[in-house]
Amino acid sequence: MHIRSTGLGWASGVGRIGAIVGPMLGGVLMQLSLPHHQNFMAFAVPGIIAALAIALVGLKFYETRKVAVKA
Repeated sequence: MHIRSTGLGWASGVGRIGAIVGPMLGGVLMQLSLPHHQNFMAFAVPGIIAALAIALVGLKFYETRKVAVKA
């Protein structure tokens, strides 16, 4: 129960940071007058990093559970 509440707190905190930084990054990108594809790439990089992190956590959880079931 304690770990779940900690995870939920961290997720909420990271979400709030993203809600603040996202519009600021958008404003900076508009000010730089970059081509549209570069703007999309700037917003895609954090999403790709997040997807990889989630995949790695899932992989680690699967390996840990697989070892626990064998024992």
